[in-house]
Amino acid sequence: MINAVIDITDALSFLEGMHPASLRVISNVVGRATKGIYSGAFANLSGGGALSRKKYGWLYKGRYPVPVVTGHLRRALYFVLPGRSKGDFSAGPLEGVVYNAASYGWAIHEGRGSMSGRPYLSDAAQNVLGSLDTFASQELDKEFR
Repeated sequence: MINAVIDITDALSFLEGMHPASLRVISNVVGRATKGIYSGAFANLSGGGALSRKKYGWLYKGRYPVPVVTGHLRRALYFVLPGRSKGDFSAGPLEGVVYNAASYGWAIHEGRGSMSGRPYLSDAAQNVLGSLDTFASQELDKEFR
């Protein structure tokens, strides 16, 4: 199993003390980031060109985005929004969790043996983390209109 916990409390600590709604704003930003990471990871697990093992062997080994063979890796991808729980995972009021419950999710992400890693979750997180300031600005605008 592989997971990522998003806790950006420190990054958005400047909101604390400004207004009682700041925790709601932070929670909304974390929720948007969590959903964005989930969507990005799902896209990274949606590569085309998965060839038939029987006919072509392992020609899709190591390709990125990860080719869809059975779809299990995508079906095992989940997220937990701030203040909620799902299965074994709970997110605090200012945390979000994205995880893959597939037993081989870590091997695909980090690589194993001769197969290089395909960091579908880390790449998605890096793409979304650059948007946090935009999310925060939009959430502040919504909160204080």
